[in-house]
Amino acid sequence: MSAAPTGGGAGALRAMDIALFAARHLAELHEVNAQRAAGAAHDCVLEAAFASAFGAHQRLAVYGSLAPGQPHHGQLAMLAGRWSDDGVVHGELLRDGWGATLGFPGLRWQWTGPPHPVQLLHSVHLPDHWTRLDQFEGGAYLRILVPIVRAGQVMTVANLYALRENRRRAYDHGR
Repeated sequence: MSAAPTGGGAGALRAMDIALFAARHLAELHEVNAQRAAGAAHDCVLEAAFASAFGAHQRLAVYGSLAPGQPHHGQLAMLAGRWSDDGVVHGELLRDGWGATLGFPGLRWQWTGPPHPVQLLHSVHLPDHWTRLDQFEGGAYLRILVPIVRAGQVMTVANLYALRENRRRAYDHGR
């Protein structure tokens, strides 16, 4: 990464202005997501940089059926960790993906899209469960990295299941 946030690596939460985040990290975030969409391994250098700078490998943002109190929360309930619900991701909610049949539209992440509230799970156990969670979400969704925003600040970067590009674009470069 070109520049990690100061004040504590190892995923320490430290807010960063949205414009500063875009200047420092947005291109790299798009690159990681493009590598994931192409089926590249999740152990590339940029993945490691986001893990070190933001703790992204231990964070999952949910906006639908995996959230506490929702029908598929059991997929996450056994993971010890901390939940927060004061962040948003930007993008477009679309009536697509298997979750839409349950009333949960899929998200296409867009840096400049409208905000949508998410619940954020921080668990050191998530890395041991990514394969299982990816299989549960299935081919309609792709696990991508997204910035979690609150009050005009990027609070952290987390994984999020977005609509897979072959169904709809899982993320948008802001166009």
